[in-house]
Amino acid sequence: MEQKKSKIEIITKDDTTTNIFLNGQDITQNAMSIMFKCTAGEAPTVTIEYLADECTVRTLGEPIIKKHNP
Repeated sequence: MEQKKSKIEIITKDDTTTNIFLNGQDITQNAMSIMFKCTAGEAPTVTIEYLADECTVRTLGEPIIKKHNP
């Protein structure tokens, strides 16, 4: 099964103004950084560091907590 891909548009208007759109929605205000990675033989990827007001994670199983002993 092919992984669903997103449409990302990055529009730079001048030296300091850039807008970022993810699937047509402007996410510029909450985007903290953006990184492009292009490796030979692999599909290019974009990593967006995003400021979230709220984050909910639902998963199966139990969390594993490891204590660090210096």
